[in-house]
Amino acid sequence: MSADGVQFARQIMAVPARPIPAIVRELLAFYQADRQRAETFSAWVSRTPDKVIKERLLPLANECYYRDVFVDWGDTEAYSLKLGRGECVA
Repeated sequence: MSADGVQFARQIMAVPARPIPAIVRELLAFYQADRQRAETFSAWVSRTPDKVIKERLLPLANECYYRDVFVDWGDTEAYSLKLGRGECVA
């Protein structure tokens, strides 16, 4: 919390950019299934341990073994260690 009362996000885990849409869908499904009545997403995240969220999302983050994860969106060239192209971590 800053002096102005603004709360920033906390990092639970780094994931490849490619599976982020699936990870967001899973996180929202987890929230909807686990929340208490009228509980906001922010309140749910505050009471849910990072370890529990990470365990739920880790299988999706570890799906980097499929071929498409090595090709960035809108690109046709596979990832390599050269500068300029490749998959980002978010």
